[in-house]
Amino acid sequence: MKSILFLAILLWPFFTHAQKDEGQNNRFPDGVYLKADEILDKDPAIKSLQVRTADGKNPKVKTWFRNDSLFYDNDKGQKTLLPVKNIFAFVSDGEMYIQRKGYGHKVSMAGMLCYFTESYPIRNAPMSPVTLDMSKDITPRILDLHSGEFLDYTVAVLEEVLKERDEFLFAEYTAIENPKTKRNLLLRYLEKYNERHPLPNKKEL
Repeated sequence: MKSILFLAILLWPFFTHAQKDEGQNNRFPDGVYLKADEILDKDPAIKSLQVRTADGKNPKVKTWFRNDSLFYDNDKGQKTLLPVKNIFAFVSDGEMYIQRKGYGHKVSMAGMLCYFTESYPIRNAPMSPVTLDMSKDITPRILDLHSGEFLDYTVAVLEEVLKERDEFLFAEYTAIENPKTKRNLLLRYLEKYNERHPLPNKKEL
């Protein structure tokens, strides 16, 4: 018993260091990302503090999409228009949001395969509360940083990805016979994929 306890104490620093490295590896600098490659490189095209509203104020990042016009200071210090449609993603306080149809959608799991949900408010009459139809307006998605493409969050799509890139996980996942179980484990296998295929450290790029 004492030997097991000693071994656990001996290995604990290595385990916690590995966890710390993995957490740091999935962090992205705050700022505006104009394309998927910038996310992979962890190199935002525009830093957060460069973003301005038309009156020169520095807005909170989460309110960016509520502004009609956004600007940033370019390399020459000139105010430059930043159309919301040109934003691929932005990171605020380490949290990533994907821009789709003029809204920011929070990434729940970051990695080579990022998981997020698209949700859009229902436009009601003026001054009425904004609502969401949970059955129609929330759609899970995958951002594939290998290709920069958005993928449907389905068993068939994940199987195709695993078939092309990870034979071990593909065999393990397709061995699950119960369709409901396979569906319920979809997110877990996205996580497994990201664990086996971690994001590169910036120093490795």
